[in-house]
Amino acid sequence: DIPTGVLADKWGRKTLLTLGISSLFLSSLIYGISNSPKSYIFGTVFFGLALATINGAIQALTYDSLKEQDNHKTYSQTYGRLQAAFAIGAGIALFSGGFLAQHFGFRFNFRLALVSSGVALLMSFLLTEPSQHKFGANKPSLKIAVKTSLSTIRTSSVLIAVAVLLLVVRTFQWMSDSYSQLVFNKFGIALSWIGVLSFLAVGGGAVGRLLAHRFH
Repeated sequence: DIPTGVLADKWGRKTLLTLGISSLFLSSLIYGISNSPKSYIFGTVFFGLALATINGAIQALTYDSLKEQDNHKTYSQTYGRLQAAFAIGAGIALFSGGFLAQHFGFRFNFRLALVSSGVALLMSFLLTEPSQHKFGANKPSLKIAVKTSLSTIRTSSVLIAVAVLLLVVRTFQWMSDSYSQLVFNKFGIALSWIGVLSFLAVGGGAVGRLLAHRFH
């Protein structure tokens, strides 16, 4: 997110968001016509690019839009709601996608993703670019900011434990997201049930994102 946040500063939030959604559209297209592991991996490159690019652009776009309205203090709450909406959409897609893949095959889901990402791409052209919020001229360099962050973490045993916990959990989560559904399907669990379980997991994340700002 940090490199794409910098690119959002340089190229503009709307431009980066449009590029990210274009990558999402391309990945869905490649997935839909893929017939080998190599072509599928090629599509995954565009999918990964889309995830990082869209995320960084939306964070910057949200903050600047709120800043223009002098409402930036609600950023955590607003961004939490955006993430909750994303989780709800992903949950619905996972729930229905399991049944659709069970009856029509995986390619059908990728073709549906082409439609939704195409609509998102058209909508991105209608966005208004907000004026970029500039932090103070005396802001520290990235190197100093990283050193300050690390020294802050080192002085607190709680922060060290949280950092290690997040590293382990996120590593496991990425591996799980990438491979768990394939494993479950290999064991003979119906795709429709995998969709239901995924929906419940993502739904829990949506609730957490809506409530997180209340607990700081």
